[in-house]
Amino acid sequence: MGGIQGEVDIHDLQFEFNGRNIERWMLKVICGGIATGLYGKRGRAVPIDLVEILFEKRPWPSTIALHTTRKKEYIVPEEPRVNFSFMGELTSSHLAGLVCKYFALDLVLPLGPYEGVPGIKQPSKLVFVNDDRSIEIKLDWVTP
Repeated sequence: MGGIQGEVDIHDLQFEFNGRNIERWMLKVICGGIATGLYGKRGRAVPIDLVEILFEKRPWPSTIALHTTRKKEYIVPEEPRVNFSFMGELTSSHLAGLVCKYFALDLVLPLGPYEGVPGIKQPSKLVFVNDDRSIEIKLDWVTP
């Protein structure tokens, strides 16, 4: 049985995490992408409604919800990879959302009603496997 310095069994780890914090993190990436000019060439003004949602000045809309691909388990690749891409045309002022490819997992955060968002809306858990080990992250969607 392997462990981290003999203290923790690393074969079957389970964690609990507030899923809204993932959505908030992705919304923060969206706001940063707009503010730095990585998205939209017309201006760097972050829409006030996104800022107010991010800083809890207005309720979180049900249309801004994390989606994941429809897999029961995600195989962890040898090399860590994280990639962000905006949903929408870079020349347009209409931003539809953000896709984050994290290891073998696709996280999608649409910024409104969006047809064709792949996968599961606000999944109850994510399971990562590598050889004989697995990590399960249970996601809680209750707003704090």
